[in-house]
Amino acid sequence: MSLSGICYTQTQGTAPNRTFKVQFVSAEHYSNTNQNSFIIILYETSNRIEVHFGACAETPQCGIENLAGTTGFAAAGGFLLGANPTPALRFDVATGPEIDVQRPAGAANSIPSGGRSDVGQAPAGSATNFQWAVANQGTATLTHTAAIAGSPAPVNCTFGTISLAASTAAGATSTLTIPVTPTAAGFFTFRIAITNNDSNENPYNIDVSGIALAGSVLFYGGDWDTVDGTVNGRGFALPNDVFVYEDFTVPAGQTWTVSQLFSNNLLNTPSAINQADWEIRTGVAVGTGGTLVSSGTGLNVSIYPTGQSGFGYTEYTVITHLTTPVVLAAGTYFVGIRPVRTGLAGDCFCSTTAGTNGVGTPLGNDLAFGNQTGTQFTGLNWEQLSDGGTPPIYYDYSIGVRGTSSGTSTPTLTVNPTGTITVPTTTAGTAGTAASFTVSGSNLTPASGNVTLALTSTPAGIQFRNA
Repeated sequence: MSLSGICYTQTQGTAPNRTFKVQFVSAEHYSNTNQNSFIIILYETSNRIEVHFGACAETPQCGIENLAGTTGFAAAGGFLLGANPTPALRFDVATGPEIDVQRPAGAANSIPSGGRSDVGQAPAGSATNFQWAVANQGTATLTHTAAIAGSPAPVNCTFGTISLAASTAAGATSTLTIPVTPTAAGFFTFRIAITNNDSNENPYNIDVSGIALAGSVLFYGGDWDTVDGTVNGRGFALPNDVFVYEDFTVPAGQTWTVSQLFSNNLLNTPSAINQADWEIRTGVAVGTGGTLVSSGTGLNVSIYPTGQSGFGYTEYTVITHLTTPVVLAAGTYFVGIRPVRTGLAGDCFCSTTAGTNGVGTPLGNDLAFGNQTGTQFTGLNWEQLSDGGTPPIYYDYSIGVRGTSSGTSTPTLTVNPTGTITVPTTTAGTAGTAASFTVSGSNLTPASGNVTLALTSTPAGIQFRNA
């Protein structure tokens, strides 16, 4: 079939990272008239060819075939062009060794040379084995040696013996293992340099970051309940400047030293996030932000998936390490931590929670607030967050606080006549300390023999827990 329309060719960028594009505009049968109907892109560095095309009034396909038209491959279409287009077809042209590093293994998890790999959390003072897959996508043997680069110098970590096979056969994958010991709580960073025989990706460099957790979880609103999420972030298309705040209480008699804050968020551009803003406030209410206790902007973050997803998004934990710990006396506070990116692209929603696996108090009181400094969302100015219905269903959010606590509190253990034990959640557990309980009630002594009371606690959850 002949095709009418306009064809353009264009070379963009500078060697050796140029792209060559062939674009067809206003092609027949396409619904996006006067826009790119389809485009073919050749990437110089990777020798990759991608084919994208827009929505079509008919059932579209594109593919590749031999000159006789007897052998080929076709893919269904409708892949709209945009800021981050999804290719209908992608061809990787093998020209000798072709290295690709992935975490976890799989082409969808490719980390380009010069890219970033966030490995998440690791305990300070002990070794954690982090692994990457080194794939050979070429047709000849790939040889390689991995080392920790001296520049930039590693920060806050030491290393054990690196393990990687000397070579990887065509089409096969080898495992790179690096034992990493964070020196202290906070972020650790280093660069992996993989020397190899790939002509245009030698060395293959990856910047690695992670975080060593501090103290224990003092407060955590709970895991995502899969009900909803509320805009929370800066520099996204949705939102561009919004904070979500969750309330927590430092119990009477205790002082908390807060060193890390985290939130769980539904994201579609996690690789673009490398910073966070945070605030701790008191006295927040409808229409007022109360008093700002402490805050920070543009702090480094570690970001990694929680294992949950929904509404077309994947949930990630975003955690930051405060430059200076914040000391909080007994009282009620509101905490917000929002991911930050640039470019006004992608979406970010803080996960709602019903308190499952929560730590501290209060849990499930449905008291959280949202605030924006811009005008993107009408009415979102110290608004109590809800589903927006009538009557509204108010929400809590999956936000948490890490650090240490000092002082004591003595909660009361109440036993009713049926023998049921209720333990009030008036204090957050602190690693290495014990809490005493006052037992009160009736019918604790039977007419004869002994009475046995069993204390049962919910095990710590999978997200930021110390059992």
